[in-house]
Amino acid sequence: KAGGFVVGDSGRFDPERNSATTLGAKSQFFDGRLQLNLEAFHYSYTDYQVVNIDGLVLRTETAPEVRVRGVELEGTAEPLDGLRLDAKIGWLDTRFLEFCSVDPIESGRSRDVREGFVACGIDPRDIRDGNVLPRSPKLTYTLAGEYSIPLGRWGNLIPRMQYNWSDEAYYRVYNTEIDYQDKYHKTDLRLIWVSPEEMWSAEAFVENLENDAIFQNRVL
Repeated sequence: KAGGFVVGDSGRFDPERNSATTLGAKSQFFDGRLQLNLEAFHYSYTDYQVVNIDGLVLRTETAPEVRVRGVELEGTAEPLDGLRLDAKIGWLDTRFLEFCSVDPIESGRSRDVREGFVACGIDPRDIRDGNVLPRSPKLTYTLAGEYSIPLGRWGNLIPRMQYNWSDEAYYRVYNTEIDYQDKYHKTDLRLIWVSPEEMWSAEAFVENLENDAIFQNRVL
């Protein structure tokens, strides 16, 4: 990813480089009624680009070393005509191996050049080595099922249920308490109608059946 600068930012940033290794397999069984996909990956980043909001400007910094590795397994099964079952599980391990960054909301500190530059590393809290990347839960899994009910010349009716579980995560690189999203689970229900020619569709749905508070993002 190319380097550059952002208008209003505190300086230029270097190009980001990634050395990626992946290993995977896709397999089908029982005349295609069961499909399993497996992938393992390891990414090694140099000068990983991090964009943060600092005051009224975007600040782009580079982390010298970042590691991302994980495993994903997903499967799809059609044991009966019209019945489809999906499952997916993922394990993810992300780390800033070397990174120094000033949290602009920590004790009112800022690296906004209009407010005065604060040198990174003077305060030991600035050392972010070992922090996890934003939106990187260690474990996630999804279970889903749907059944297509034929309605003849009226098309098809498809009830669907999906269950998601996510491990805890952070929304900023600083991994502080205000960035924290606790582990959660969420159930979504859908009723989908599809026209015979599959040109039209309509659906009714209920998301987050548990009615739990789940953060989608935190911008400070």
